[in-house]
Amino acid sequence: EHLTDTKQYLAWWIKFHRYCRHRYNLEGVPYVYVIRDKEPPPKYNTLMEELMYLLPLDMGDTQFRSDSNLIFSYLEQAIRAETAKPLVQNKTKQSEQNGRKIFLQLNARFEGEGA
Repeated sequence: EHLTDTKQYLAWWIKFHRYCRHRYNLEGVPYVYVIRDKEPPPKYNTLMEELMYLLPLDMGDTQFRSDSNLIFSYLEQAIRAETAKPLVQNKTKQSEQNGRKIFLQLNARFEGEGA
């Protein structure tokens, strides 16, 4: 689903989060770990959720960098809202294609819109 209007950010966020929860990397881990909260929940609901919080969120880690770059490409394809597009446009260097960073920037910018 495309983010075409930032007033619909919350609905888009839920769909994007769900999409990432049902797509898996080569290790069998859902891509949602890339965009998860930094702090773990007080109690894990599943073993997979616990595993996701054990994985590093470090662009120096080869698997995370690869997964984060994939999340970046998903975001790049999904974002159509003019106010959000600058976050993903012209990011040609691989180091700039940090999906986690872009996702967090989207949250910071549009948190509360469409809620």
